[in-house]
Amino acid sequence: MFNRVRHLAPALALALATACFGPKLPATSAGSSSSATTTTTSTASMATSTASTATPEPTSSSSSMTTSSSGTTGSSSTTSDTGDVPELVCCDKDGCIGPVGEDCTVWEQDCPEGQKCVPVPDCDLGWWTAEKCIPIVENPAQLGEDCITLSGGVDNCIKGAYCWHATDKHPGTCIPLCHDQNSPVCDDPELQCVVDSGDSTLGVCLAACDPLIDSCPQSDEKCAYPSSAANFICWPIIPPEGEEPGTVHSSCDYDEACGKGLVCINNPPAAEECDPNASRCCEPYCDLTDPDPGTQCPGVGQKCIPYFNDGEAPPGQENVGVCAVPF
Repeated sequence: MFNRVRHLAPALALALATACFGPKLPATSAGSSSSATTTTTSTASMATSTASTATPEPTSSSSSMTTSSSGTTGSSSTTSDTGDVPELVCCDKDGCIGPVGEDCTVWEQDCPEGQKCVPVPDCDLGWWTAEKCIPIVENPAQLGEDCITLSGGVDNCIKGAYCWHATDKHPGTCIPLCHDQNSPVCDDPELQCVVDSGDSTLGVCLAACDPLIDSCPQSDEKCAYPSSAANFICWPIIPPEGEEPGTVHSSCDYDEACGKGLVCINNPPAAEECDPNASRCCEPYCDLTDPDPGTQCPGVGQKCIPYFNDGEAPPGQENVGVCAVPF
């Protein structure tokens, strides 16, 4: 059985933190339904690199919200007016830069009318060190609508929403924030609350997906299984800078480097076709209930091997396997 050490947390940290500083990275996208549960992803800081050292890890996509009867889905054009938004919202030992108001709690959204609570980064360090009230832009984007990240913790979504998966290739989508920090929950029972445990200022509500068909809609998302997740969710594909997402048998150092339908697993036993010097490779998921599950696997001598240890699979995912050479 594989040694499953999951390293998807840094992607969450970057996806969330880059709304504060730096280039925008993908966020989370929704797919099929799943019961509402809380995913806690562990990170050292909000500025960590995504180049984690992953071993066979479950994957499940994330990124922007997609179809759902919950109203958290869709990709209609953004109708909001960004208004007079500051170039920078941040705080340091001398105070805050930008039109930030009183202290608040993002989880509770306890700001005065016309304002929303956002995580605010340290001007020098980059990761979140404060929570402040800021004005809501005029005509803000609603849940499920396209959005943009403006600066600091600022976006043009309504109160209680977060602009998720805004990249240079496409706008983000306004998705719901979780509430109740002591027992994180999403209003929509089909969404999971995903929280960064390294800096739990913010929790976002993401939808589940099916790893066997990779039901995530965005081309730069895949179905992944983040650390401590209750089920698979749509997650950003973040290959090393300047590289394309990994294909079957490609070398990988972390799960987000692999493309859709693939997971970064140990080599061996990944595949004979993998670079013998590679410690990990991108290999496909497979269905253990297929009458001849091995036919799904492209590598010489590969079989469809259970992805989870006995009793550890999330509800409904007991049939998920991964292609590897038995050992």
